[in-house]
Amino acid sequence: MRTCLQGEVRILRPPGTALRTVFTGRDPAGLPTEVELCGTSCAGLPEVLREVRVEVVASRVRIVAPDGESDFSAVSVHVHHDLSAMIRAAIPPRPAPLGRRLLFGLLLRLAGHPVTRRVLRALRAPR
Repeated sequence: MRTCLQGEVRILRPPGTALRTVFTGRDPAGLPTEVELCGTSCAGLPEVLREVRVEVVASRVRIVAPDGESDFSAVSVHVHHDLSAMIRAAIPPRPAPLGRRLLFGLLLRLAGHPVTRRVLRALRAPR
């Protein structure tokens, strides 16, 4: 079994989908992670579980807590890791090209000038 979630885990049951359950929390590395179960209701579980470990193997999910274990079998299990923070850290933001920065700087200065505002008002006036 592979530990997918650890610590505090929230259980979401989307409305209108009786046989879908989503566990959200953090994986052992601390990344935000979701485990989605399709084809099982996981009835009887509270909305928040504390100090638990969610383990996944194939289409089975085991919730290990200090006071016991629960096993669930599902038609399919999907594990989603949020990698956006790692990607943003690995790929630096691209600076805007110099020409574009100069163009927008000029447009903002012109828009702030009183004469330009009068011309724009005159152009927008109803005829």
